[in-house]
Amino acid sequence: MTDDVNPEPTAPTPAAEPLAAPGRRPSRRLALIGAVVAVLLIAAVVGVVALMSGGGSDPEQAVKDYDGVFKKADCDGFKDLTTSSFRDELGLATCDKFDANAKDGSIATFRLTVTSSEIDGDTSSVRTSETFTSSTGKQTIKLIYSLVKDDGAWKVNKIAEDKGV
Repeated sequence: MTDDVNPEPTAPTPAAEPLAAPGRRPSRRLALIGAVVAVLLIAAVVGVVALMSGGGSDPEQAVKDYDGVFKKADCDGFKDLTTSSFRDELGLATCDKFDANAKDGSIATFRLTVTSSEIDGDTSSVRTSETFTSSTGKQTIKLIYSLVKDDGAWKVNKIAEDKGV
């Protein structure tokens, strides 16, 4: 004799509450778009915090950024990457003076190569080889950037010619 097993009827499971208005269900595409927007917002916040902190994240990057502010004629960036005593020493304490210097235009091409870098506590030195072309032709100069750490950011405090000593 065979036993026919008839399962007992089960009560229907209660329906989950709708996540969207009746007749509309959120799609995977909408969820993906939301995730992408969230990632972009987080990246934007991190970028703004980094920009507002001023200065460079490490000495080599500060020197590279210092070069970039002249290319872009970015006075605020110049102030963020330099100490006030250095700006005074250069005679570029105001944006008017910086802008006039940055927009000189006598240098046609420019390439900066970091050759070495040392950190000693809150001071650093970065050696560079800088090649540029101007009306007098192609030139290469070796410099030593002296930087100080100010409120967690590296700032250019002095620049001197590297005489290879």
